[in-house]
Amino acid sequence: MRPPLRLLIVDDHEVVREGLRAIFESVARVEVVGEAAGVAEAAEAARACQPDVALVDLRLAGESGVDACRAIRDEVPDARVIVLTAFDDEHQAAAALSAGAAGFLLKTASAGTLVRAVKGAGAGPGAIVIDATIARRLVEHAQHELGTCPLDPCDTILAQLVAAGLTNHEIAARIGAPEATVKARISRLLARLGLDHRTEVAARLAWLGVIVAATGGDLNPPTRLD
Repeated sequence: MRPPLRLLIVDDHEVVREGLRAIFESVARVEVVGEAAGVAEAAEAARACQPDVALVDLRLAGESGVDACRAIRDEVPDARVIVLTAFDDEHQAAAALSAGAAGFLLKTASAGTLVRAVKGAGAGPGAIVIDATIARRLVEHAQHELGTCPLDPCDTILAQLVAAGLTNHEIAARIGAPEATVKARISRLLARLGLDHRTEVAARLAWLGVIVAATGGDLNPPTRLD
């Protein structure tokens, strides 16, 4: 049996932390292991508690939740961070995703949505969870700034598999291509997207309005990689 998901809550309002704790204390297989009110506290709590998932407020009493996201992931690189905010700002969403956040939700989200987001994030690398309003704005911005997505269908599938956290070996097995071919194609993909690291692919796909599929999703792999 898998251990419960370890959840860290970061918000500068105690009443909000209490409310989130109350929600998740009634959820099976989720354990709230720590709380924090600011960036330094979030880093300290992450280091001490080693959370699987963190819920982080975007604005922390003069500090940024984006910085908290980076601080948490510096301490626990595998931690999945979901940013919560009362402000529907696509630019802040893009900043959070670029900092490694696995989701961006409004505080108007239902308890059920939060629970599903946390459990989905805790299951491992997979879909990015974005509030529908913010997602539409990200897509509109991408269409305005970039026109259409610069990826062909084959590259889009490959990018989705990278964003879902699969290794080159796993991708090669999934699509039936030599691992060396996959490695070369991913290098070209990163260059096309203007990225230095494969860990940035999920955020760029979200910015481009491309849906990132979970590892268990029904992706139709390309028949070959040229």
